[in-house]
Amino acid sequence: MSAETVLQFHGNDLALRHLRSHAFSVLYRGVMTLVEDLAHFLDVDGRAQSKTLSPSAARDYAALSRQLTAGALRIASAVLTLRSMRDGETTFTSGMADIRRQHMTESPDGFSGSLDGLPSGILDLAVRCDALRLEVVRLVDAAGNDGRSGANPVHVALVRIGSAFGAA
Repeated sequence: MSAETVLQFHGNDLALRHLRSHAFSVLYRGVMTLVEDLAHFLDVDGRAQSKTLSPSAARDYAALSRQLTAGALRIASAVLTLRSMRDGETTFTSGMADIRRQHMTESPDGFSGSLDGLPSGILDLAVRCDALRLEVVRLVDAAGNDGRSGANPVHVALVRIGSAFGAA
């Protein structure tokens, strides 16, 4: 890739290019599948299994279910916003502002209950949800400033390259 080719991309262009990649499509499908699997588990297997739990385990199950639902919906909102940015339905700046303003990549409040005795299905979903949330956080961090990590390092490097070669 020549210096001129590199200089034609701005940080937003690189982020949008990543959103058009196969990796983003895989992440998007993974998040949507998680939402469907969580809903199915809570409606079918989880409902049946929760009826057999002790009162304290049932309380912990309900709290974890609420936390997982909130977390899954947050990351689904984030990838839907990223997809709308990719498809040109939302501007890059507006989409990133929505993700930050609505705290779509933040982890729900910590679970304070016990995991002992909870159905393995909900524990597996909790692990999947957190892993996907972390992937979305990395993607958003790479796309731009998320309020924690500063400016996109690729964009900063491109600005420096442009300055070195006298490009505006």
